[in-house]
Amino acid sequence: MVSQFKLDQTPQGKIVVLATHGYIEDSAATQLIDAVNKLLEQGVAAFVLDLTDSRVVASPGLAGILDICIKIVDDSDGRIVICGLDRMKENVFSMAAIFQYAEKTATQTEAIQSLSTG
Repeated sequence: MVSQFKLDQTPQGKIVVLATHGYIEDSAATQLIDAVNKLLEQGVAAFVLDLTDSRVVASPGLAGILDICIKIVDDSDGRIVICGLDRMKENVFSMAAIFQYAEKTATQTEAIQSLSTG
């Protein structure tokens, strides 16, 4: 059974960690996009997207993640690091060209460190 989507937002200094929980589909993508838009309006420019607790990302969810990456990087001159990827998600994200916009790390700690130092 696929679990209900939940999004946690945790500030870490100037970085905001967006941790997803559950199935990422169209309504989850909308929640993610809305959250990022609000944070961008507040001046946040550094994001970690932690997908550790989301086993399934449907096509609309993937499109939403690509959308936030483009908004953060191209439209707002920010940075995003994605962590918590299994091999399947990493391959799909590569095919969808998400890593042209986002960096990737294995863990949330590494993602925060990458944004803090670079």
